[in-house]
Amino acid sequence: MKTDTEKAAFVPMNVEYQPAWLTWVASVTSCLKSLRIDCDLVDVAGVSGYAFYMSIHFELCPSGPTVVPMGRLLFGLTTLGRTTLNYQSVDIEMNEPLSDKARDPCKYAYDLASREISEGRPCVIWGSYVPEYAVAYGVEDGTFHVKSFKECLKEEQPPIPYDKISAPGGPYILAFPNPT
Repeated sequence: MKTDTEKAAFVPMNVEYQPAWLTWVASVTSCLKSLRIDCDLVDVAGVSGYAFYMSIHFELCPSGPTVVPMGRLLFGLTTLGRTTLNYQSVDIEMNEPLSDKARDPCKYAYDLASREISEGRPCVIWGSYVPEYAVAYGVEDGTFHVKSFKECLKEEQPPIPYDKISAPGGPYILAFPNPT
């Protein structure tokens, strides 16, 4: 499937990654601060409700503290000063190689991120290098340019092909299109 990748797009501002144990909180905070919202990690974790979730799988899965119904976190974010736009495809499996059924939602997520970035707004993506969240600040030739946990480890952050994201459950994009 051909993607709309003829043009590269990058946000006009410097995105400073805000390191945190929960990469969703880190990525959301990084996006909002880039959009000139006066907030910090505590604000985002608090108003989203993430600070108050504790989910542990009955077999004590190590991912337990991060198993959160992500859609429930969005309402409070608007109180910080931006609307939210959320895309999450949960009906696919991210196996290699991707089927067309799996590739289509990845393409949609890439196109959504491309539109947001072209308008000068970074967004949150799921599946950067490992199943973690990151800030997409650029798109180019079918890849996401991201700021992620790797920055904290002083590791390279190569562009991630839209159909090679590590996103169990499917792609996820969280955008902040308008001031509130």
